[in-house]
Amino acid sequence: MQVAFELPTPISTDVHRILVANIDAIVGGIGDKRLVHVMNMFHAAVAPEIRTPRDATRYTNALSITWPAVEGEVDLGDFIAIEAMRLFQPSIYRAIRDNQSLVCEATRDHFKKDEGAARLDSILLPKIENRKHYRDALVRLFPRLDAIWGSTVHGGSGRYDKDRRLASSRHFQTYFRMSIDPDAISRSELAEVLKHVSNEERIAALLRTAVTQVRRDGTTRAMAWLDALISHGNEIPIDAAEPFLRGAFAAAGEVNVDADQAKGWSFGNNLLRIRWLLNSVLMERTSLEERSRILLAAVRDAPLVWLGNLTASAWEQRHPADQDKRPKAEDDCLLTDADTDALRDIFLERITTAAAEGSLINMPDLMRPLYLWGHFLADDTPLRDWMADRIEEDASLVVLANEFTSHSWGQSSDDLVSVRSDRAAVSGLDGLMDPERFRANLVALQARLEEGSDAADAVGRFLKAWEYRDEHGDW
Repeated sequence: MQVAFELPTPISTDVHRILVANIDAIVGGIGDKRLVHVMNMFHAAVAPEIRTPRDATRYTNALSITWPAVEGEVDLGDFIAIEAMRLFQPSIYRAIRDNQSLVCEATRDHFKKDEGAARLDSILLPKIENRKHYRDALVRLFPRLDAIWGSTVHGGSGRYDKDRRLASSRHFQTYFRMSIDPDAISRSELAEVLKHVSNEERIAALLRTAVTQVRRDGTTRAMAWLDALISHGNEIPIDAAEPFLRGAFAAAGEVNVDADQAKGWSFGNNLLRIRWLLNSVLMERTSLEERSRILLAAVRDAPLVWLGNLTASAWEQRHPADQDKRPKAEDDCLLTDADTDALRDIFLERITTAAAEGSLINMPDLMRPLYLWGHFLADDTPLRDWMADRIEEDASLVVLANEFTSHSWGQSSDDLVSVRSDRAAVSGLDGLMDPERFRANLVALQARLEEGSDAADAVGRFLKAWEYRDEHGDW
């Protein structure tokens, strides 16, 4: 005779303990260094979904397949958490996957007052009853969200990049492809480059090649490489800093492309990323004298676009344009006072030569060097004479129309995408030229240009933005 009886339900703590042991075996050992973070993520996102041995088996089987594909390229704690959501909370998983810019970049400023939390709930947790629990789990994955759901603002996004966290825009997609993102910089690629940071030709060639490699989102791998190097700048030996930075500076003009200009909620371009890179390599790791010596040597032969950029930054630190702003503390400056003056002199010599040789008009991001040139001149006659000649040349007028057209990206509370708007950056134009003569020449040129051509488009957009500014002010 057979007697039926019920097996007792396993104690959840036993199931969780066995699951942790299985995870440890799959990943080849969690290790002491990441144990706290991994266990925090386990208890926040994995354990609440594992109620039975069957749940644990399902999770273990899935992880044994997905983890080997991304091992070394993602954060273990974040990966076990997002895997639990993929298996047991697919609606949250899909919401995260489909809203990268929201979870990685949003702040309270992107929402109307007091509407941020409700908006996040409606996007990320629309079908979830126990929202508080999942809010807590998502905040662990995406600390920025704590400023919207709570009141705590988290910094340290550079750490997310370095640790390849899910909250890093640079590594986000790897978690969802179940393979290494071909557009991301892999650990092995980065390790190889870090072996040769003192080879300036190799660093310059790396960036020049990368800017020709367009990623699926339209940006280039130069942006990806700069982002990766910024995250690991403190691993570059100080005795290799000068050749490394000289190589990066040498490529600055070529990598400064519109494709890598940040849009929407982000900001930045490749010149700014090179500035962040030198900060990562030198700041807080060198004395002012050591840093100044390295930078002055590294920038001396750099392209004029980067020389002007660095000169402006170094000068502003010691001589703020805003009279109410104090100079930076001595130890926080890029260069010593004497080397800042020397850098100014190098810049003046280089820009004067470029103007005489005819290459200056073709310099990218021309506005800032022009204003800097005028700022440094005791008598601005050379600058005004040069500009007066340029605004009489059709080709130069098109270049200047492009250079004096800036862009902003805006998004209403009801929209999910940002829209670009043109702005006429003509404030202070009379310090460079006769604005009315410039405008009259552009209007005359517009009538002569072939309709639909790139030149006609550039001139037309600038004139339209200038007209809008006249009517509505400088917004």
